[in-house]
Amino acid sequence: MIRFIRLHLLLALVGAIAACGDSTAPAPERHVASVTVVTPTQTLFVGDAITASARPHASDGSLLQGKAITWSSSNPGVLQLSVTGVATAVTPGTATIRATVEGKTGSVDVMVNIVPVAQVRVPEPAISIVRGESRVLVASTVDAAGRVLEGRTITWQSNDVTVATIDATGRLAARHEGTTTVIAESEGKTATVEVNVARATAGSVVITPAATVLEVGRTRQLTAIVLGVNGDTLTDRGVVWSVDNQSAAGITGTGLLWGIAPGYVTITATSEGRTGAVAATIVNGEPDVLSSDLLYHRTTTDAWGEIMVLGTTGGVAPIRLNAGSVSRMPTASPNGRRIAFYVSMQELGTNRQIDDIYAVDRDGMNMKQLTTEAGIDAEPAWSPTGDRIAYRHRDPAAGRSAIWVMNADGSNKVKLTADLEATHDVSWPSWSPDGSRIAFATVVPMGTTSAIWTMNADGSNQAQRTSSVNGYDTQPTWSADGTRIAFSRNYSGDREIAILSLDAGTTQRIALPGAQWKPAWSPDGRHIAFWQPAGTSLTGVYTMRPDGSNVRLHTADANWGGGYDPSWIRRP
Repeated sequence: MIRFIRLHLLLALVGAIAACGDSTAPAPERHVASVTVVTPTQTLFVGDAITASARPHASDGSLLQGKAITWSSSNPGVLQLSVTGVATAVTPGTATIRATVEGKTGSVDVMVNIVPVAQVRVPEPAISIVRGESRVLVASTVDAAGRVLEGRTITWQSNDVTVATIDATGRLAARHEGTTTVIAESEGKTATVEVNVARATAGSVVITPAATVLEVGRTRQLTAIVLGVNGDTLTDRGVVWSVDNQSAAGITGTGLLWGIAPGYVTITATSEGRTGAVAATIVNGEPDVLSSDLLYHRTTTDAWGEIMVLGTTGGVAPIRLNAGSVSRMPTASPNGRRIAFYVSMQELGTNRQIDDIYAVDRDGMNMKQLTTEAGIDAEPAWSPTGDRIAYRHRDPAAGRSAIWVMNADGSNKVKLTADLEATHDVSWPSWSPDGSRIAFATVVPMGTTSAIWTMNADGSNQAQRTSSVNGYDTQPTWSADGTRIAFSRNYSGDREIAILSLDAGTTQRIALPGAQWKPAWSPDGRHIAFWQPAGTSLTGVYTMRPDGSNVRLHTADANWGGGYDPSWIRRP
């Protein structure tokens, strides 16, 4: 037993000595079996930089140290990679970071995104601009770090395009006085500019035509264009017209120039302290020969209506008829000796309203009231046979107007348009030259349809001749041969004279400057009289040929007070 123990110890000692003898032998080399690439993030923005690390592993999964690493990028245009593994994002896209160790490669995919817009900036958050001007607005985009981002799309929008508009380039155009907010937007981020559009300042006034020669009694429409300091047209500016020689010419508040006597004048138009001027020469012309005189009423500061007779053979002032100061719409008998007219007044002492037709001799004598019925009797028209007067009567109970006729002395009153009274308001009777027919105007109440009609003198054979929506055809008058009817129609906001051919059913528009009312064909058929507003306080009585030529202002002297509702009267 003791021998066995000694032998065992001896063998152990020999083994230990043998082991000590192998300690200087080299350890076997361990090779890379795989490589893992690790990055702080796999999503970058352009300009970002990160450091990647590579981890080589042995076959047993243990980490190997001290190995040489080779770095590469699959797409250097998107992601650049240094020899030490620093990755820099260059442009949006995808790239793969590769690390190679002893022929073994590990990789990781990286996405590079565009840097988001964190803020849109404008240098001026509030601006003032004058109407008619334009200006280019600028805006910039920055990231979260405040760095300017180039190449970003910025869209522009105005909250009120009636005040200011802005295009895709940022050009702001001021359209009308007021305020609006302009918004610059990029990638969901916005900045605003408060825009105040101020009233433009007048820079100059230009009158057209630049110079003119005008005959005595003729008119010409002048136009004043107000320009801003930047040369843009200002359409909402008031203009004051004047002439320096009022004995030679006059001008209305709307720029209508008329010749009074031969001479030279300077016409000025002033707006906001800026003045334009042109010259005009007034010369004698060859006036048309008129076979009859003009009959009309005028309104003054002291009178609602005064009946006037104006001779047409020279520049003699009109004669005021002794028919009161509340008289209007005169019409003369065929021989010119008697005149019927409409009176509107409150009776002295009773304050009773009177709206009736009267008649008076041409010398102002023998005045007689022809109508006394309740309601309104107006718009008298003396028949060419001299024995009857047509007029409009408005029934206060029915609330409608109809055409009536009566004898020249006011007797035997007869309603002619009873059938129309239920559906139409009827007005402005006018006799045909032979007295066999009457033209009149109608309006459908609560609607916009108007028309000129004709009927026989006894009210039979009523026929509609025109139709107009929003034109309000009214105030008809017959040509001397009975084949045409001139009337007043609304064309785009201005009254103008139109002429209806009864046989063809066609209508000719006589387009003149301004507005023309109440045409009256002369007994010889060569001229049409009418009245036209000639400013804020003066109206004028004119004549023209039926084709619209040779327009003449007959109330040329401002002291005559202008005139309304002309008709013709035979010379004594």
